Parts: sequence; structure tokens; C-alpha cells
Amino acid sequence: MTQPDIHLFTAATMNGYKPVIFLEEAGVPYDLTPIDFSKQEQKAPAFLQISPNGRIPAIVDRGNGDFPAFESGAILWYLAEKYACFLPIDAKARSEVLQWVMFQMGGVGPMMGQAMYFQRIAAPNGEEHPFAINFPSPKPIPAQNAMPFGEWSLVDNVHLFMRRPFWTVRGFAVFGHAGRSP
Repeated sequence: MTQPDIHLFTAATMNGYKPVIFLEEAGVPYDLTPIDFSKQEQKAPAFLQISPNGRIPAIVDRGNGDFPAFESGAILWYLAEKYACFLPIDAKARSEVLQWVMFQMGGVGPMMGQAMYFQRIAAPNGEEHPFAINFPSPKPIPAQNAMPFGEWSLVDNVHLFMRRPFWTVRGFAVFGHAGRSP
């Protein structure tokens, strides 16, 4: 039996789920190597050759000369182009999807990550930083004013990512964050 083209390195995190969702929805076979943060596997020299920033997820495309890709948004974009799915061909529709992916990567994702750290890790361990703990607030605001900070709730605004074209890399980018508002 031949090896699948895609070898995925990931963990069970919001970002780690993104390429798994894509690969499963596309029906693409892949090998999976779980990365154990408690053992600092993401900082091992061999992994840093694949993901220089030492973060998950990362892939190696064996079918493309062992091409490595890292950062969840870049992986989704690469896979969408490689397998010609979940990314519109029309320039306008494609741009709209990629704008929302970049919004998630540069706004929602980092803000959720910071909120999760300060509210669920630092605070319970005695590191009280009221400004950091209360920013961003999980309180919803109208979708037309949606911003990746302040009083914005991903759960209440997930429809922005799931509208037509319905199931694209835009949806995969946000899916792991939906329902996990700090």
C-alpha cells in the first residue's frame, strides 16, 4: 500500500482541527502524527524543519517533493488549491472567502488564543491581569459591527463564516473556535 501524499502533524486544539476537518470533508487520505505539547515535540529539531515557528498544525506533502506547509490558514489555502475544492474559482467569491480566512487568522484566532490563555490558564494559576482577562469580552454585538476584539461573540456571529459559498476554507478556519468563546 502506498503512503498518502499528506502527512499531518497536529494536536487537539482549535487550530489543530482545521486541516483535519478539511482532509476529512474532502475525503483525502492522510497520515497523522499527534504532537504532544507536554513533551515539547513541537520544538524538536525535526519538527522545526517542517514548522520553523514550532507550532501546529503542519503538513508535509509527499506528493509534491516533501513540501512542508505550516500555519493553519496557509495549510487550508494550500490544500484547497491542491485538491481544487472548498475555495471558489471565481475571483470575487475567492477573494471574499480569503478575506474571511485572513480575518480569522489575524483577528479572531489570536484574540481567542489570548483570551483562552488569560482566562483559563493564567487566572486559575494565580496570575490575575484584569485587563487581559476581560479583553476581549465574550458579549455579542450586531454582526454589522463585528470586529475581532471588544464585545464580539464568535458563537453569535459564526453565520458570517458559514454563508454562501457555504462550506469553504472560511468555515474550516473558524469551526474550531465556534462554541469555545472564553
